[in-house]
Amino acid sequence: MALDRLSALPPELRNSIYELVLRTVPKSGHIMLGIVDGAVRRQDGEGRPIPGLLGASKVIRREVSQMYYRFNAHTMYTSIDDIQVASDWLAATIRLCGRLPQRFVFTILDPSWSNFQELLPLVEVAREPGLNPAPLRLMITGRAGARLLSVLGEAVGLGGQAHGAGVTAQQLLQQQFEQWVAQVRQRPYVKQMEEQRMRAAKQRRSTTSHIPVRSG
Repeated sequence: MALDRLSALPPELRNSIYELVLRTVPKSGHIMLGIVDGAVRRQDGEGRPIPGLLGASKVIRREVSQMYYRFNAHTMYTSIDDIQVASDWLAATIRLCGRLPQRFVFTILDPSWSNFQELLPLVEVAREPGLNPAPLRLMITGRAGARLLSVLGEAVGLGGQAHGAGVTAQQLLQQQFEQWVAQVRQRPYVKQMEEQRMRAAKQRRSTTSHIPVRSG
């Protein structure tokens, strides 16, 4: 079989063949990906699909995937309706490559704040420690884009910290809030206001204790 003959070649020669097949960068510099009928498809308009070599066999796919994503920069566009498909595909790609593709831009088209919960799994996959040398480059279009992305990042970061500390995110939030309150109380103007409050309370108690009690 052809695959057997390919596998029998020396690794250096196989890698040279792989490189010729896998370097498929279009004029735009990025391979555009989209989701069509529930599957990831190339969308750069040049009519070339993701190389068939990646589907030749499990062994070859595993061997060439890291090379393919290292050679080629990718941009994926997805709507909120396909976010689960996109998250699953990204997770599978990371498992296959052993790491997140370094030159990968993930663009989510016009989500709203009501989609916050749906977006979290994708951001968690993109920023999972141990798998990625750096976070996936996420972009969100629309009016809510920049702020929504910032809050998503903070939420995932908090979840990662909680997991590392062996507590729930709610417990970690409570701890951080208590630490913040303690820090605020150490600020000079806050301490001054606290002292004034305590003096006023003491004065009220003193005044109350000296009010004569009328007998019936």
